[in-house]
Parts: sequence; C-alpha cells; structure tokens
Amino acid sequence: MAAPEAPIATAPDVFAQHTVIDAPYKHVGPAQTPILTSVIIPKALQPSSTKQPLAIFFHGGALVVGGRTYAPWFSPWILEFVRQHDGILLSPDYRLLPEHTGKEILEDVRDFFAWIASPSGLAASLPKGMKVDVSNILVTGGSAGGYLSIQSGLLDLPETQRKAVKAIISQYPMLDMRDRWWTEDYEKNIFSAGPNPPKHLLADHLAGLKGDEVVTDRIPPKDDWLGGSIIGEGLYPKFLGTETELYPLEVLAMQAKEGVQVPPTWVFHGTEDDVVPIEGTQKFVELWKQSLPGKEADLYVNYEPGGHGFDAEATIETAWVKKGLEFVGQYWPGKAS
Repeated sequence: MAAPEAPIATAPDVFAQHTVIDAPYKHVGPAQTPILTSVIIPKALQPSSTKQPLAIFFHGGALVVGGRTYAPWFSPWILEFVRQHDGILLSPDYRLLPEHTGKEILEDVRDFFAWIASPSGLAASLPKGMKVDVSNILVTGGSAGGYLSIQSGLLDLPETQRKAVKAIISQYPMLDMRDRWWTEDYEKNIFSAGPNPPKHLLADHLAGLKGDEVVTDRIPPKDDWLGGSIIGEGLYPKFLGTETELYPLEVLAMQAKEGVQVPPTWVFHGTEDDVVPIEGTQKFVELWKQSLPGKEADLYVNYEPGGHGFDAEATIETAWVKKGLEFVGQYWPGKAS
C-alpha cells in the first residue's frame, strides 16, 4: 500500500539554493523532546536593515506521516515564489496521529505562531543581521498541510498573530473531515494501489505503543502504510478527535457568524484526486460564498486535471500557478518594512 501522499518527482536538490537551519519551537513530554522547524533562507539573501517577508509551509502526510524537509513532498514552486520575494520560509514538524491527537496538533500550530512572534523565538534563531517581518506572513501547505494552512486562518490566535497572516495557499486540503471517506471502513483504492493495508498492521502498531511516545516525523518508507490504514479504516474520529475546532467547515461557519475576518485564500485541487476527495474543497468553497457574503473576491479557486500532488512539477510560470500567485500577490508580500 502506498503512503498517503503522492510519490512526486521533486528533485533531491530542492533546497540547493537555500541555507536550512533547524531550530526547536517547543519541547514536549517528560523528556522535553524538541519539535523542530526548518528555517529556509535563500543563499543569495544578505543581512539587511529591511525585514524580509515570512512564509510557512506545513508538510502533508494525512497528519500521520511526513516531515518538515521531506523533499519529495515539498512544493518547489512555493520555494521559488518565496525566494523571488527575498522571503524566509519556515517548515515545521508537528506531532502526528495516531500517537497524538488532533488537539495536540493544533496546540503545536498555536505554539508555533507564538514562537514566531516571540523575540526569543524565530528572531533569535536567524543568522546575525537577518530580520523578518513577523506581521507579514503567507501560510501554505498541501493535503494535511492544506488542512493546517486553512486552520491557521481559523484558529483562536491572539489578534496580532491572526492579523499577521496576510494570505493562505491551500493545496488539495483535507477539509470535510466528517465525510464518510475519513470516518467509515471500506475499500478506497488510495493512489489506485488496490486494497487497504491489512488491518493487523495498524493493530500491531497500536499494541506496541507504550503511551509516552513523541512522534513528530515519520519519513517514508518507514511505516508508510500507516496513513493508508487510518484513511482506509475510517479512523479519523478516533485518532483526530471529534471536537468542533478540528473540523474546518464547522469552524469557518462559526467564525463567519461571529464576524471574524478570514485571510484571503487560494485553494486548489486535482479533479482526479483519489487520496483527498475534491468534494471537501468544493464544500469549503460553497460555504465561503454562503457564509462570507461580499468576501467572494478574497477566495481564489482552481480545479485542475490531475491527482493528488499534481502540482509537483509546476513552476511559478505554469499558467494556472501564475494566476493564483497574482491573486496572492495582492496581499503578500506587500511593501518591505
């Protein structure tokens, strides 16, 4: 059974034009295990009195597998776009299912934004003379990362952190998490790979857990069947949780009723996606239109031919990407400070 993300053709030197620095943004558990973010800086970028714009990329992997700099799932055109604007990109790890819960994942996202805003956080991790504008953030991510990018615009963050998110790019996101795809056990033929993984694999994995594990990355091929098992067996209510805050469609509806501003968002999805159903994105788009009247111009949508991870070989000059980035460019990076 394939991993729950497309085995895309990203070049192994995807970070060749960047310096990558790893820094802990929080520590968890009895052993105070660090959770890391990679700080990805264009090699051509020099220290300056100007604050550089900031972007975030949340990795995919069904909230189960993947890692912050796992190159095959990293979108090269995102790096290209951020580099074009002399931006600095952060790619954080976060705790993963099934060893952890959805609430813990969102806790990590909240703590990550707090670390960015803290003078002793991101600023202290940058090379000498390098500065970033923490009030000018683009949030991106694909699949599970698309879920987290949307959640970043919906979370109950402090007002200054909420307002710092100027735009969101959400790639084939997991959004309708109460749909039967995520909640019922049936054969799903993920990645056209045939039957779901044998059930004993997940049962054996869970039986072997001690309860004190801290899992913040799971790099294929290690346990790359695990996401397929959890999707196939419909176990997201069990492992993600059932609290309303974990379900973006419900949170969007509530935020809209309360008049909370949602950042301008570009969302796109492949029409042949057999890992994350396109219907979830379609529901999100319709809900946005119904719940945020007058804000239709703050949402840009693409439905493009292709499966999960179909943008793997796209560049900033790919026609549909170029149009999407023109939308994003209205909001980020803005003027240098």
